[in-house]
Amino acid sequence: MKKNLIFILFSITALVTFGQKRNNIKLFGFGYDTWTSAENYLGLYYTDEFVNSSSRFSYILGYERLIGSRLSVSGTYNYIFGSDQYEFNEESSFHSDYTPEKIPNQLFYRGFYTTSGYTLGYETKYFFNEFDEDGANSLFIGFNYQHTKFKEELSDVQYEEPIGSYNYTSPKDYSAREYSINRLGVKLGATYTGALSSEFAIGMYLNMPAGFDDSAWRTPVSVNPLSFNLTWVMGVPF
Repeated sequence: MKKNLIFILFSITALVTFGQKRNNIKLFGFGYDTWTSAENYLGLYYTDEFVNSSSRFSYILGYERLIGSRLSVSGTYNYIFGSDQYEFNEESSFHSDYTPEKIPNQLFYRGFYTTSGYTLGYETKYFFNEFDEDGANSLFIGFNYQHTKFKEELSDVQYEEPIGSYNYTSPKDYSAREYSINRLGVKLGATYTGALSSEFAIGMYLNMPAGFDDSAWRTPVSVNPLSFNLTWVMGVPF
């Protein structure tokens, strides 16, 4: 009799567990993060255009697993949209102090800057409401760690002799380089789960870039120590 009772209780528990949508594959999402800055170099002009194209936007994929009655764990992958050959030219450089390297009696005239990168992340969420048969439908607070790999290139760089001479150097390419950024963050958001899941969140990150050799050429982009983040993600729960 006891064995039968245990079997019945186990079967009921299994049916309840498998009846809930406790897994979520996130296939479609976008994020905006203020982790890069160019204001220190670009001065009065082109600042907004450059910053908005320099890796502040990302495409998000991920997998989330609901555990317990109000907790979840997830892994995410963010593809960072880079600036596809953003051109610095004599007009923008005239209004700033940016130059890849300081060369005596020469001024920076033109160059093409490209970026690319990705982020791998781990996240834990606490939901204010317990899960129902659809999964998570609640406000939540999340804590996460992210590791970002970032690549930047500077090509077709030209310098000119003192202003007015119109004598330009031959185009020059600088070697590409990579560096990493470790990020700790917290965010607040809301999620709704039905046939599909939808999640919107705002967050804040502490950014800790790893050092890299800046002696070859000077990057036009700096990493903010503190940044803010907006994300919107849709998924398939099961």
